[in-house]
Amino acid sequence: MARIRTIKPEFFLNEEMASLSAYHRLCFIGLLTQADKAGRLEDRPKRLRAVLFPFEDIDVDQLLTDLHKAHFVIRYEVKNVRYIQIRTFLKHQRPHHTEKESEIPECLCGIIRRKRRLSNGDLTCKEGKGKEGKGKEGKGVGVSSPNGDSTDLHIDPKISLWLQKTRHLGSLSDDRNVDLWSGLERAYDSYPWLYFEEEINKADAWISANPGRAPTPKGLPRFMRNWLERAVEIGRRRRAEVQVARR
Repeated sequence: MARIRTIKPEFFLNEEMASLSAYHRLCFIGLLTQADKAGRLEDRPKRLRAVLFPFEDIDVDQLLTDLHKAHFVIRYEVKNVRYIQIRTFLKHQRPHHTEKESEIPECLCGIIRRKRRLSNGDLTCKEGKGKEGKGKEGKGVGVSSPNGDSTDLHIDPKISLWLQKTRHLGSLSDDRNVDLWSGLERAYDSYPWLYFEEEINKADAWISANPGRAPTPKGLPRFMRNWLERAVEIGRRRRAEVQVARR
């Protein structure tokens, strides 16, 4: 069932979204209207094409894949059923308190074990006992580097671009920091309320405003990891508060 959602003026100024086509932007807006109050919906490209583009011959499956690769949505699978999570939905939307709670399973690392990212950018998830940070809820945030398999990982090009645009964090785009950012790539899919480009810019602005407390080049990776761990924890608390308030 379609819902009324909000589009902020800043949406049209988002440079990452602007790098995609107008059809991608329209598709993303359409997904907002089809998602439940948690920002989740079934991943059914043919049905979405019929609902969002009833008069045009559009490859919605490709649009969804591109939006997933650009980190605007997460395409995942639970018990052989495919779903979509809109990453920043809870940050920008305020569903009505009478709206039905989501019945779609979440894609969180506490209950999901991820396989290797497929060549087309899709994720394949299976239910199972996963890990989150140090393995205990609230004790780790899943932004530390993964154990092993670091030899076949590389820094996401988008993360590298975001870092190179900053004044103080450009050195973190070096491949020597691949372990840090490969952990962050997992966190992209585990914490859909967190927008890493925004946090990178906030961290860079903080360093500019606090030169006397700026981290040394050697301490920069630890500074960035700690910054994002705090951001994830704040997001968790706010999300919990919203869920309690809606009950």
